[in-house]
Amino acid sequence: MSVFDYDKNRDNRKPFHASGMAENAARRATDDNQDKYAKQDNTPSGSNGEHYSLNDDRRVKVLSPGALVAKRFFRNRLAVVGLSILIFMFVFSFIGGLLSPYGEDEFFYRDDQINKEFAVVTENSDFRYMAKDSALFGSPVQAQTMLAIQKSSETFSYGGNSYTLTPEGTDFYSVSSGGKVVGIAYKDVVSSSTEGQALSFEFVYTALKSYAALEQELRVLLLPHDPNDGKNVILEIRPGVGGEESALFAHSLFRMYSLYAAARGWTVELLNYSETELGGIKEADFMICGAGAYSRLKFESGVHRAHRVPKTESQGRIQTSTATVAVLPEAEEIDVQINQSDLRIDTYCASGPGGQCVNTTYSAVRITHLPTGTVVECQDERSQYKNKDRAMKILRSKLYEAQQEKQNAAIAAQRKSQVGTGDRSGKIRTYNFPQNRVTDHRLTGDAKNFNIAAIINGDLDPLIDALTLANQAQRLQEGTEKGE
Repeated sequence: MSVFDYDKNRDNRKPFHASGMAENAARRATDDNQDKYAKQDNTPSGSNGEHYSLNDDRRVKVLSPGALVAKRFFRNRLAVVGLSILIFMFVFSFIGGLLSPYGEDEFFYRDDQINKEFAVVTENSDFRYMAKDSALFGSPVQAQTMLAIQKSSETFSYGGNSYTLTPEGTDFYSVSSGGKVVGIAYKDVVSSSTEGQALSFEFVYTALKSYAALEQELRVLLLPHDPNDGKNVILEIRPGVGGEESALFAHSLFRMYSLYAAARGWTVELLNYSETELGGIKEADFMICGAGAYSRLKFESGVHRAHRVPKTESQGRIQTSTATVAVLPEAEEIDVQINQSDLRIDTYCASGPGGQCVNTTYSAVRITHLPTGTVVECQDERSQYKNKDRAMKILRSKLYEAQQEKQNAAIAAQRKSQVGTGDRSGKIRTYNFPQNRVTDHRLTGDAKNFNIAAIINGDLDPLIDALTLANQAQRLQEGTEKGE
């Protein structure tokens, strides 16, 4: 019995014998193009020995051209890798924008390598830059300057150099490195050229500083004027926490203000003064008379704290004590109207040093203002009439202060509270004797520290000037926030 094997390319038939078909394996035929086709004879496929006929569909498996191409493609590893790359690039073109950390509207203009610290820098249309030293104030440093302005930062670094950003005025900054100004950043206040001729850095810098100074002076002049600035001032000093050491510290404050008044040519008039056995102060009320006395001393009100080894300490331990200072403008007769029927005047014998003339006569005066309950005492003079006159001055000042607070609550709220509880936590200033410095806690940075030897000996001008500038800056800021 003979069967025929089908050849696809040549369309002819090859005879072969079927003897031993159950024992022989499938054979393969090769054409001229080296295509291989799997082929199987009609050997039994099952265990029952059944034979397939020649025209059975299970006898021959024929692949389509497309399937043949796909089979060859997926057998090629390089082709598969290339297809995978193309698919990844196609998919990434749709989702890549979602994964990018930058928006499509962000651009970077740099001559050298882009660094991450400039990622948020956008096009600058507000500030102009002018370099005194081009090597230290090039384009990268200018970009860093703009970042520092946006972040309100005072320092930054670039290229191994440290830079300091200093506000010179409104929208005007100087940039320093190594203690020298290397460039400026400013808004378009002055032109950098005139009639085709470039202006020098020194000229522009000086012009901008002058403009900023005039602007600041004008803004200060436009601030509301305190009507009490030209008046004399009454100071009240009382011991706080610390026992006898507090009284001694109060005496140091009294001496400090007396020396300051003498240095400015002012006069000091005692109104009420009482000492302890060790030379401290129980209470001290005194008036400083001079032009602008209140304007210079009005920020002294509050709790003053001292760190030092007191005279009463035998083991050399540092103690903390406090004293309170109240600052009141002198009230004129026209400011406060006092009815004599509202006053209760008591006289008594004075206490303390002075001899029998003081201790045995009724020279001390106590005045009580009945409507308000305000009580003032004066026993410094031997004459009852002089003590009464001074006590009336103190009473007018206190009533004036109370009346002013009631009539103008908005102004009174802005002023520092006079004297609190005298506790250490309510301090406005610390006198640290072991460390030789005075720290005013209303100031910030290095500007809050002063030499204690100069301060305690009456050189208060640097401290008072700093407090005045800080107060002006605060008032200007409040005015800016209110849109004034």
